Amino acid sequence: PSKDLSSSQSESRDCLTPFERVSRVVVTPEQTAVNNIQALVSKHAVRVIKPIDLEKEVFMGVMHGMNVAIKKQAFRKVNGSFKHWSVREANILRMASEKDVYQHDRGFPHIVSFVNHFKFEMGNIHILVMEYCEFGTLLEFASSAKDIGIGSDVIFQFALDLALGVEFLHRIGIAHRDLKLENVFLTGDACRGRVVLKIGDFGYSIMTSERSFNRESMGAPA
Repeated sequence: PSKDLSSSQSESRDCLTPFERVSRVVVTPEQTAVNNIQALVSKHAVRVIKPIDLEKEVFMGVMHGMNVAIKKQAFRKVNGSFKHWSVREANILRMASEKDVYQHDRGFPHIVSFVNHFKFEMGNIHILVMEYCEFGTLLEFASSAKDIGIGSDVIFQFALDLALGVEFLHRIGIAHRDLKLENVFLTGDACRGRVVLKIGDFGYSIMTSERSFNRESMGAPA
């Protein structure tokens, strides 16, 4: 009689050494990406938990007991110094998070807070660590708003949060230049007892002034 295929496969697996069994475990692209980021940031007391957006290389992690978002970017040298937009983004986000600007303990309530950033010259890699917003983007919220049953009072509050965030940025001389649903985030605020909206992703942002004017088209296509 023909031998049962499943039992044959089981016997074949039983003949493997423990090392061979481990080596045959399939590692997913998500786990590979997490492992690669973890290898970079392990010396900086950062533990990578899971991907948030694999395409944009954004991950959730923990640093000093606090949940954080970790963003991997490329940068290059210009005239002997690092001036790539990824480092500029970190510097602008850090300025928006300075305590002497807003007189709050945790930063301006409607701007994603800067935590830290690391540059790795060998691989031309820049890692930006910032506040983690557990409820995702405004785009994700908008796509499920009908199913959740969100009232107009919540929508109005989010619009007000966004306006306050933009007003704050303009007051300290920052032009975001890429405001859209994907770049606005939602997180719980225990002090306010509600979900608040925060502006993030400052990749196209610049420092500006009342006299500056830029005709360059920026941000996502209309």
